[in-house]
Amino acid sequence: MNFKDYLAPFDFEKCPKSGLEKPIYELFEEISNITMYQKAMNTLGIDTTVLPFSDVKKDVIVEAKQILMDINEAVNEGTELSKLGMKADYESLLKNKEKISELSSSYYELIPHT
Repeated sequence: MNFKDYLAPFDFEKCPKSGLEKPIYELFEEISNITMYQKAMNTLGIDTTVLPFSDVKKDVIVEAKQILMDINEAVNEGTELSKLGMKADYESLLKNKEKISELSSSYYELIPHT
């Protein structure tokens, strides 16, 4: 299954008349607009056939976010090490690159991309 199985446009003509105030009704109409979600996913380069959103759990997203923060930290550490130029410790640079590689692999195991 992919997100298309879960996201389908509402036919507001077939829905019972709403008793909500117009601004609130318009808000619900806007947040239920699947075209907005599809455009956002396309903009982010997410192929929903590869990453079915129906299979993504909140704890996986939280874990993936932590990995991204760890990658950011490791990249910043690597940048600082690289600024040392020839004085940089080669072993530390190598370990840093390996750490980034491992974290990246972990992220893509959780959140696959094409």
